[in-house]
Amino acid sequence: ADAEWQLAPALAVYGNLVYTYGQNITGKEPLRRIPPLNGRFGIYYQVPSGIWVRPEYMFAAKQSRLAQGDIDDNRIADTGTPGWNLVNLNAGFTHRWLNLSAEWHNIGNEAYRTHGSGIDGYGRSFWVALQVRF
Repeated sequence: ADAEWQLAPALAVYGNLVYTYGQNITGKEPLRRIPPLNGRFGIYYQVPSGIWVRPEYMFAAKQSRLAQGDIDDNRIADTGTPGWNLVNLNAGFTHRWLNLSAEWHNIGNEAYRTHGSGIDGYGRSFWVALQVRF
């Protein structure tokens, strides 16, 4: 489920929450690589001068409901994928033909992995982007 609420002309809150359930009826086990409960919530604030800020919280619950194929997959621990929590901060400036933005991702430097991916997520990182429209 996705939702966004415009609380004031310059202020909005948004979020999504995802839950997936899959069961192999003939094999009497969960389907493979079903992600755990996960979501993203944030606040977006932009002033008339074009400066904006967006703090954001992302999470995934632990996934221990595994199919035998998941257990046999070396990218997934036998006990499942641990849950995780991330806090990000985005800010920037938007003007008619210019967009300058920065993101501080995973502020707490949380070790995490998206279920079934086999690759750890980014540690604490910082990005800057400049977009010019002609």
